[in-house]
Order: sequence, then C-alpha cells, then structure tokens
Amino acid sequence: MVGDVPSLGLPTDEDDPAERKQKFQLLQESTRVERRDEPLSLQQVAVAPATDLSRGGTLFYFSRVFAIKPSDKQVTFVTKMGPLEIKCKFSLHEMMYRGNLEL
Repeated sequence: MVGDVPSLGLPTDEDDPAERKQKFQLLQESTRVERRDEPLSLQQVAVAPATDLSRGGTLFYFSRVFAIKPSDKQVTFVTKMGPLEIKCKFSLHEMMYRGNLEL
C-alpha cells in the first residue's frame, strides 16, 4: 500500500514488544488475500520509507505455501485499519509476464 497511514494500528519501532504483538495480531485478523480456494493470511507487515525512487508505504507479506495460480483469475486484498476498510481487486491475467504470474 503506497502512502502514509499514521496511527491506524500499524506496529512501529517505538512500540514495546507486547504492543507490537497486539497490533500485529489485530492487523492479522483483518488482513487477507481472498481467492478462489481458501484466503491467504498475513504473515508479516513492514513500513517502507520513501526514497528518491519510490514513495513510502506499507508492505504486507503473505505465505506462499498455498500459491496463487492463474486459474484463480482474480484475488482481492482486504484489510482494516481503524475505521478504514480497504479492498482492492487484482486481475491475475493482467499480472502475467512472459507466460508467468508475477507477484
């Protein structure tokens, strides 16, 4: 996710370990990638600082144990941060490069 989303429940370096764990658990409960089979759950979250080449944002990491396949056709990223619910649909056909799905 690109952009600054301050104070919406993201774990920060200033949090003590218990706060970080609690924030991550709340975020993990409300963040997933929905697909044809079972949804993929959040494994890790990190904040990416802005650089000269890219804007800052939040990085969401999901397990690759249950791979997303082109036959899924579409996946939807879903998260909730505070009162803000975010959903974004991705057409896997548009994510093909040289015959392979590039995630």
